[in-house]
Amino acid sequence: MISQSHHWKKDLIKLAERMSKRSKQRRWTERSYFLFEKDVFFAFYSIRKLLEADKLSQDVANLSLNVVSYPALGKKVTKINNFDLTKLYDFSKGDKANLKLLLTCHQIVHSYIFTPVVNEDHSCTGIMFCSDRTRNKALYEMELEELVKCIQHVAEDDPTEWHYIRDPNLGDYKVTVV
Repeated sequence: MISQSHHWKKDLIKLAERMSKRSKQRRWTERSYFLFEKDVFFAFYSIRKLLEADKLSQDVANLSLNVVSYPALGKKVTKINNFDLTKLYDFSKGDKANLKLLLTCHQIVHSYIFTPVVNEDHSCTGIMFCSDRTRNKALYEMELEELVKCIQHVAEDDPTEWHYIRDPNLGDYKVTVV
């Protein structure tokens, strides 16, 4: 359980700074791919923990992130073919979409596919991802700028009020954070 969120948020600021630098990086090694994926994973795991511990305001909890959704072509995505994205998803039919923050956390933490998007000059422009549950439906792409902005927004969130309402169906309290 998270009692003090400032430690988590301090680390999120560092992760956002490192990720932001990836847009200028031109040389990608196996290790740099690993470190980038680890940073993204830990950032969204941390955000999920903060959300579940009621340490973020409703404004942040209700954030929607801009992504592009590519529909699956109908071929089952497996551990043997999940690297061949052009045979699994229709990149000509990408649609702008919004993913709620918690859903984005789940998609990344449970990612079945995760890959940085690196353009012709070898700079990172974003990520592509989908979870084990959604892999046969869609692949999501998020721009690096949107990713960094989200993490910074979470790190800067400073809620001031918590409202507790007992929910007999849950046997617990519903918490509203302002």
